[in-house]
Amino acid sequence: VTFSHDVVLTINTNKHHMKILKTTVLALIIGSAGLQAQDHNVKLGLGGLAFKKINLSYERGISKSTTAQLHFGYLLPREIPSVVVESEDLQGVNLENRLNGISIAGEYRFYTGKEAMKGFYIGPYIKYTNYTMKFGATYTDTDFTGMTFDVPAQASLGFNTVAFGAQLGVQWMINDRISIDWHFLGFGGARNSLNGDVISLVPETDMRDFQEDVESDLSDIPVIGNNVKVDATSNQLTVKAPFWGADLRSGISIGIAF
Repeated sequence: VTFSHDVVLTINTNKHHMKILKTTVLALIIGSAGLQAQDHNVKLGLGGLAFKKINLSYERGISKSTTAQLHFGYLLPREIPSVVVESEDLQGVNLENRLNGISIAGEYRFYTGKEAMKGFYIGPYIKYTNYTMKFGATYTDTDFTGMTFDVPAQASLGFNTVAFGAQLGVQWMINDRISIDWHFLGFGGARNSLNGDVISLVPETDMRDFQEDVESDLSDIPVIGNNVKVDATSNQLTVKAPFWGADLRSGISIGIAF
């Protein structure tokens, strides 16, 4: 009788342990699912949409208080802004060509709260941007008789930047799924490079005749004037101007965490 009682007691004890084990495993699964829900965050920037620029970001949880974010931006081909083409120095510019560009950035975030992807953060970043403008232009030249004539040409202008710095921001989570990310202050340094090419479409025109005038005009531009280098061949004029500057960042995005 005693033996039977011991057996029954042992069986009941094992059932109790199994119940505790199942409960523990279920709690771990639920807890893990809750953590994984904020391991990834895909976001769309709102500020660039008005300028036909698509900004996408992917944020990945690294630890309880840190994340890494990768950003990609693409400026859809568009007309060159009127503030450029209506300049007195660019009369005759045609609008059949377009402005486009890309941007790539990496960021490492430190959140001040108890949980990553929520609350205030500070994040060092590095960023690369490239914008290109291509357009047609007409230049006026004077021959040895004093008569003026138009010289049609094709021109391209490229602007490249490698920037680094840090930014402050705050991110809210709605139901652990919808994120609102506002980086309200970002500041850093930027190494910029301005490159331009003008190709004459008239074989009789020697672009070297314009080199001295272009160098003189560009040397008066603040910041880049002292760094401008102009090279010319018979049919092409090339301008390069590397310079340092400040990089400012701010923006807001909305995303989905999972």
